[in-house]
Amino acid sequence: MTKKKPATQLRPEITALIAEIEAYCTRTGLKESTFGQYAATDKDFVERIRNGGRMWPETIAKVRAWMVANPNRKGRE
Repeated sequence: MTKKKPATQLRPEITALIAEIEAYCTRTGLKESTFGQYAATDKDFVERIRNGGRMWPETIAKVRAWMVANPNRKGRE
């Protein structure tokens, strides 16, 4: 099992992205694993970055672009 990094050790842009993803999932009803599958083609995406996994700027841009392009995506589709 991967050790979870304390939030204070995450880069500020990653902390901000996680907050955006959490807000998006709360608003749309998507599970974080479903969000990861849709936005990053990785069901473990959110858990991985929350635990300190490597994140490329291109991936951050891709995920944010997906949220903008899919503002009303609902769970169970």
